[in-house]
Formats: sequence, C-alpha cells, structure tokens
Amino acid sequence: EKDAIAGKLASDLKVDELIILTSVPFVYRDFGKESQAPIERMSLSEAKEMISKDEFGKGTMLPKIEASVEFVSSKPGRKAVIANLSKAKDAMAGKTGTLITVE
Repeated sequence: EKDAIAGKLASDLKVDELIILTSVPFVYRDFGKESQAPIERMSLSEAKEMISKDEFGKGTMLPKIEASVEFVSSKPGRKAVIANLSKAKDAMAGKTGTLITVE
C-alpha cells in the first residue's frame, strides 16, 4: 500500500513530518453523511479510537490514517498531515489539512 510505504520511507529517512496528499482537504468525521465535519486536529488516541469504530473507508482514508498513526508513534515529536494535493503548500505551512500528533 502506497500510504504505508510513504510512512515507512519517511521513518527510514528520519524526518519529523509526514504529509499525505489526497483528493479531500481534511479527514472527515461521518464522511459522506449529513453530519460530515472536517477534523483539523487528531491525537493518536483519537485516531486509534476512530479506527476501532470503523469510521474510515477501508480502501480510501483508513490506509492514510494507519500510516500516519504508525509514523507518529515511531518517534517522539513526529506529526502527520493529511491534506488535498492542490493545497500541498498550505498544508506544509500548517494552514490546512488534518494534523495528527501524539496529543
């Protein structure tokens, strides 16, 4: 899976930030439902809880969240951002996307 490989590569390169670019601007709670809402920040514990509740699409957002969780968990101080490809520059500047950190 490309997301898992990206996370592993980022870990091997010893970088502190992983940016996963996708077709949506944020990770969403209740994606595709009327109650859909963007998640701007997510802790590892929140991400793991949402994974356990099957809140992410198995072939879409779940691999991105799992790769982010693995990356952030692997070394203190790491963070991951999931954002829209067209907003990559803003995501790198912390202006958009979902930020995943230890807490």
